[in-house]
Amino acid sequence: MAQAAKLRPPLALGERRDLIEAHLYRVPQIASRMMRKLPPGHVEKADLIGAGNLRLVECSARFDESRGVPFGCFAALNIQGAMLDFCRAQDLLTRTERGRGDTWERRNVDLDCAVREQAREGRPSEIETNCDLEVLLDLVRPRDRYAVEQYFLVGRTLKAIAGDLDIHESRVCQIVKQAVKTMRGAVHPSEVCQ
Repeated sequence: MAQAAKLRPPLALGERRDLIEAHLYRVPQIASRMMRKLPPGHVEKADLIGAGNLRLVECSARFDESRGVPFGCFAALNIQGAMLDFCRAQDLLTRTERGRGDTWERRNVDLDCAVREQAREGRPSEIETNCDLEVLLDLVRPRDRYAVEQYFLVGRTLKAIAGDLDIHESRVCQIVKQAVKTMRGAVHPSEVCQ
């Protein structure tokens, strides 16, 4: 008969609080390191700190000292993971596109090159006729259009747009992603993601 695994009792609330307070300083340090690696304006440092603080609290509940891993190491890796997850959730490119090195700027350059090449050949460009920005923006709802224009054309942060629309920042990200998907589908119907 297999012996049941021994479950350790959860840490008392006071012990958890002590662990959190003792390692709270790590969250801003990890957020600062991560901000140096991210493109400017991608996310706010305060958002990374918030994600890290939540994960620190979760770590205090899941920590098992019988595994021999110090809490500081366990928490630091989990905090960094939570911040990476937050950044991925805010990213408008998929992980595949990001892995290929796609950027919005590179896509625009590729699009401009294709239009110029077809113009040199004297034939009207399908891209040129389908990619009038005003036409594409008219495909989405006014609120979605506002979010897309503010994010891509004006360069405002998701947090600032969320304040204007009186919705949560993550909802703005969803709106922008869906609007981009709709516009991409109008330009290249066969390339629309599920």
